[in-house]
Amino acid sequence: MATQKSTKVINLKFSDWGSPTMEYAQRHIKWMKMIEERSGGRVKITPYWSASLLSIPETYRGIASGLADCGMYVTGLNPGIQALNLYVSLPFLGYPSGRAAMEVYKAIWKKFPEIDAEFTKTGTKVVAVSFMEPNQLHLTVNKVVKKPEDLKGMRIMCSSDYAKVFPSVGASNVRLGPPDWYSSLDRGLVQGHIVHYPAMYLFKTWELFKTHTEFGPGGSEQSAIMVLFSLKTWNSLPPDIQKIIRDVSAWWEEDFTATRAAEIEKARALCVAAGHTITALTPEEIQVWIDWAKPIHEHWIETTEAKGLPARAVLEEAKRLIDAYGK
Repeated sequence: MATQKSTKVINLKFSDWGSPTMEYAQRHIKWMKMIEERSGGRVKITPYWSASLLSIPETYRGIASGLADCGMYVTGLNPGIQALNLYVSLPFLGYPSGRAAMEVYKAIWKKFPEIDAEFTKTGTKVVAVSFMEPNQLHLTVNKVVKKPEDLKGMRIMCSSDYAKVFPSVGASNVRLGPPDWYSSLDRGLVQGHIVHYPAMYLFKTWELFKTHTEFGPGGSEQSAIMVLFSLKTWNSLPPDIQKIIRDVSAWWEEDFTATRAAEIEKARALCVAAGHTITALTPEEIQVWIDWAKPIHEHWIETTEAKGLPARAVLEEAKRLIDAYGK
């Protein structure tokens, strides 16, 4: 006698710190609807927008503990959880594109089980992963920056990683959250921001900038963005529901990767129309920045290997794959 599938509705909570009008959120909404439709209504995912369920600092631990069953996460968003995975967003790895970054990450994931273990051992399951738009340098001053030394005297909002190299050129880095971006730039507390174009569009900081330096299609760095599940929730789902979620998540990955260029161009076009100066660096000029960032990589290797993780092997393999990509 055939076993009938349960008709009980599985209700899941999805956490997102963005608003439902964001481009990311629209993709998440479609992802939820596709899962509901393909499951014949057996899965119902309720979104909680604007950090209404979990604040940004609570995101990872909140999903791991089951306060949210699933949600959006950016690797490294909550410090102290991942270490080896943080190689993905080290400055100036030289990614040729967002798709390359995603495919390199997946190849590293397969080769080094420690990458996945940083999630599963802390109670989560990654079901979809892509990469955010590439970061570029944006300044509120009329100065063209082509080499690191051109940053002298400036305070730049960016990753804390830059603290290892900014003093060498007489600059300083400041780590601020999105609510403080506009006011800090507007008041002159900082003179620039290393961030991607769509973030400038979303938080309207593009209005304050005058010059932009582009480090190629891979930018200065990119961050892995993913859909996470509580591992406990994931393991409780029937196998056929897990398959549906994996299948729909494959669509999420491809859609995210395929639509990045349009989002970048929409924001960049505003800067062009406003008469901003945009400087696209040559490969030779970008190599200067790559060489400048090497102390950041070595520091990451040292601190991560001190935790017993194969940091150098992971980074060397990632660089090998990046260099070989597309050849």
